[in-house]
Amino acid sequence: MVSFLAQLDAQLDHLFAGWNVYSTTLVVVLIAVLFLPLFFSSEPDIHPFLLARQATASPVRESGQSAVYRSSDIPHGYPLRRGLNLKDETTSKWGPGRDGDLRDIWLAAVGAGAGKSRKILTLKGNNEPVASTFEQLSKQINAIGTHFKRHGSQRVAIYLPNSTEFLVSLFACMFYNLIPILVPSDISPEGLEKIIIETQADSIVAPGGVLSIDSLTKIAPKTKLAVWVVPSTSQQMNFAEDAGTSGSTAEWHDLINQSPDVSDLPKSNDEKHIPNVISVWHDESNTQTVEYTQANLISAVAANLAVLPRGHGLQETDLIVSLSPLTQTFALSLVLAGLFSNASIALTSVAGLASDYELAFQGGIKPSIIIASAATMSKAHGRLTDGDKGVFSRIRRSRHASSLAAGKMRLNGLQSLRLIYVSAGPSSASLKAQDLNDLRIFTGSRIIHSLVLPQVAGAVAQTSPMDYRIGDQPTKMSHFGAPLSSVEIKVVGDQGQILDDDYKPVGSLMIAGPAVVGGSTTTNMRATFGDDQTLQLL
Repeated sequence: MVSFLAQLDAQLDHLFAGWNVYSTTLVVVLIAVLFLPLFFSSEPDIHPFLLARQATASPVRESGQSAVYRSSDIPHGYPLRRGLNLKDETTSKWGPGRDGDLRDIWLAAVGAGAGKSRKILTLKGNNEPVASTFEQLSKQINAIGTHFKRHGSQRVAIYLPNSTEFLVSLFACMFYNLIPILVPSDISPEGLEKIIIETQADSIVAPGGVLSIDSLTKIAPKTKLAVWVVPSTSQQMNFAEDAGTSGSTAEWHDLINQSPDVSDLPKSNDEKHIPNVISVWHDESNTQTVEYTQANLISAVAANLAVLPRGHGLQETDLIVSLSPLTQTFALSLVLAGLFSNASIALTSVAGLASDYELAFQGGIKPSIIIASAATMSKAHGRLTDGDKGVFSRIRRSRHASSLAAGKMRLNGLQSLRLIYVSAGPSSASLKAQDLNDLRIFTGSRIIHSLVLPQVAGAVAQTSPMDYRIGDQPTKMSHFGAPLSSVEIKVVGDQGQILDDDYKPVGSLMIAGPAVVGGSTTTNMRATFGDDQTLQLL
């Protein structure tokens, strides 16, 4: 026994006799590699099983069609999500609530904003954002709505960029039972005249100096009333007189200043006679007019409120910036969902089909949620890629990509941006899977990739914010995830083609649900469903 201990002591003396700083470094590194993952490793953001089956397929299907796919939280046999489930004071807390309409969204925002600092911001270049309280905007809603009602208006064309005046005009139409016609601000005056004739608008809200009411009344005799929105730097000019005399004209700021200081909005429980909302869908390929019912829009808002995972939904601390025009129901439904969730909204007038990503951060604001088109984010991807070619940048990107491949998002704690909604339309190419992965790394935020169509309020389908997979073909078009809870989708085979269970169903995309205009629509887009039951366009 003494001999064994003596030998062990000699071996330890020999080991530590040659110990130096390199030995210490190697031991520390070895311990770190072996033991640190046991204490600092984390689970994926979402369970892989939830990504392996993202939608629910119906147990039966019709001949020549695929199964019907729904959101996982709405089983087959149950009604799709239709409304906000509002509970009035007289409603039993165990009974179903009202679906609601756009007026309820504004009233909820006003009621929740009492005593709080939430505001709607207007971004004007690099200047300080202009803040408006909900009480101030409610007074403007009364002033504009009363002016239209006094002159017998019924159909109001809103030809404005994203701004507080846009929201005020929209809700003024809602509270005073007028039909709003949402016209994109990038349409030419000639195109505007055609839209006014087609929609039979009798009133218009537009920027001062853009067009003359004389020319409108000659082409469209029903258009007799115009309200010009004039910036504060040009209010010394009288656009109400210079624009023409054949119809009644007024300037926005004059109507606000001359109206009674009343913020109480008209109250009505009649949901059957709330007007529809007409929107002009405008993209690179075509321009078409779509009329959405209140049920379409409210269903889209409710689906947006329910689609985000618990703990990642819209919150009071969020600041939402839309780089897409609010004339598109995708951006509009998300902004309305933000208002209903008591989030703050920032509006920029330069929003469009292909805006500059940096515009979301102008004026020194720090948005937490950005709404943008695929074209906008494609431009941002090219710019961010060109400016990120250093050695340390490549190392950082590699580490972040490895983390995403493991299902974990490495969020940047120094920035507030946490979510980006990206919309792709029928005529605009969606982003590639690798591009989406790069944008997650560059921006440090999660991304939702959505498919939008003119016939559907909101989105048809969108990816999970925690789906970071790029698949086996990262350079191909990314999938669009599962359908929202306001629609159900399937593909219909071409004439003579029989869909079989032995292969993936391929055909024309068919959409149905309360968010769809007319209840259902069949598109000419070729689509299929992946093994994970996500929608993929061909």
